[in-house]
Amino acid sequence: MPCSAKLPLIALITSSFFNNSVWIAPFVYIISVLSIFISGIILKKIKRFSGQPCPFIMEMPQYRLPKISVIYKTVKERILSFIKKAGTVIVLASIGVWILSNYGLSGTQIIKCEIKESFLAVLGKSFGTYICPAWLEQLGACCIGFVGNNCKGKHCKLTQHSARQCQYQHGYA
Repeated sequence: MPCSAKLPLIALITSSFFNNSVWIAPFVYIISVLSIFISGIILKKIKRFSGQPCPFIMEMPQYRLPKISVIYKTVKERILSFIKKAGTVIVLASIGVWILSNYGLSGTQIIKCEIKESFLAVLGKSFGTYICPAWLEQLGACCIGFVGNNCKGKHCKLTQHSARQCQYQHGYA
């Protein structure tokens, strides 16, 4: 039988070549089914394919209930693998966001400061002139908040403030 995944392709091709002809796509599908049957009959007449058909034999493994110890070991192994892979990325990203949001420049020295003077605020304000829509800045705040869930509120307040400044500077309402 022809695969039903061909139907959208058949519909696309027939609609592009034959306008307002609804009956052509089903007709092409029926022709493909008939061609499969006709080719089967023709191949059965050829000496190489004639004769007794081979029985279909498929060996299936024995189904058994899984052991609790095997389930425990598999789950433990996969959880530890996930924690090692994802945990390192999450921890490093959280540390990076924390450093950028708590430290800033005072002259030539790096000091602990408020979030409004932090490296993250400087980056946000510098990119805010290029990426001005307020919804995009809110999206950035939510992404940062997703990484460091404990300080999401501070970042949203910072980006709301910079979004208002952006709207005022560029005349967005």
